[in-house]
Amino acid sequence: MRKLFIAALAATMVACAPTGYEISGVVTNPDAVSTGKVMLFSQKSGTVLDSATLVDGKFTFKGVQETPEKAMIMAGRSRVQLILENGKIEVKLDNANMRGGDTYAKGTKLNDAVNEQTKIMNEASKAVAAKYQEINAMEDKDAAQAAFAAFQDSVSATVGAKFKALYMANADNMVGADIFTAYTNFVSPAEVEEAIKTMPESLKNQPGMAKQIAAIEALAATGEGKMFTDFTIEDGGVNGEKVSFSDYVGKGKYVLVDFFASWCGPCKAEIPNIIEIYKECAGDKFDVLGVAVWDKVDATKKAVESEGIIWPVIYNCQSIPTDIYGIKGIPQVMLIGPDGTIVARNLRGDAMKAKVREVLSK
Repeated sequence: MRKLFIAALAATMVACAPTGYEISGVVTNPDAVSTGKVMLFSQKSGTVLDSATLVDGKFTFKGVQETPEKAMIMAGRSRVQLILENGKIEVKLDNANMRGGDTYAKGTKLNDAVNEQTKIMNEASKAVAAKYQEINAMEDKDAAQAAFAAFQDSVSATVGAKFKALYMANADNMVGADIFTAYTNFVSPAEVEEAIKTMPESLKNQPGMAKQIAAIEALAATGEGKMFTDFTIEDGGVNGEKVSFSDYVGKGKYVLVDFFASWCGPCKAEIPNIIEIYKECAGDKFDVLGVAVWDKVDATKKAVESEGIIWPVIYNCQSIPTDIYGIKGIPQVMLIGPDGTIVARNLRGDAMKAKVREVLSK
């Protein structure tokens, strides 16, 4: 009898366990959006999964989700990303979210992890912004720059430790892939390499993870102190001729390499800095090379003319060099030594000019 009672109790507990999801949402500033439809979208397919009526700034979604997936809820111009999974999910859409409002999805394991990831980054960004305001008032600009760099290193170390803990807690689920990617931006290549070695197979098999790992490994293989990796573009010359990276680097000069595209605003903003250092230092010891990626040849040629680029450019590279060098975003400016060793990556602005002057002064 006792065994039957326990079995019946266990069956009742299973039957009472949540079998679906319930999303309770609120839109703040309801004067702006107080009525109408709220839409639930699949991020993968872009299809509408469900809709709900907004009443007094509140809405509810209910359903069953067999496998967690990334989704988005939209109410008017406000939106929030979430992981659609079974359980009770609390959602807030702040109509001021484009101006730093408080928007979140939480209440389930995966959504809480995403929320924590966002919180870590937001806190770090606020700390860096506050520190910048503080040191910007210093009269000694060199001391201010050194202090700010040291503070950024400290923040990066803290963020890296937090992301590592969060990643380890989610290494067995779909959120772990995104957290791992964020984690790799704040730790050394050696730590990243070790993390990949110990990564669960289930995470390696997450969609897009193989591409991320390949990019991370490419970045490690082409980091500072490594020899450059050559590539050849069949029609990379200005007249459509074959051009190799090794035609320009490893030839006895320091070469500042600018990976750029005509449509990239930050790339265009960096060009005047490169022009300045080129006019100052170009000669027997130093040169500059442009590498046009993710762009059309005609658009690149127009940008070369309009932006005043006066150094050689390899055209039509597309993603060949960015895959080799693990480049996720542009501009990417790196300095390669006379023997082909990569001296520095991620150079920008005054720091870029200072690095060139430093190596040439030796």
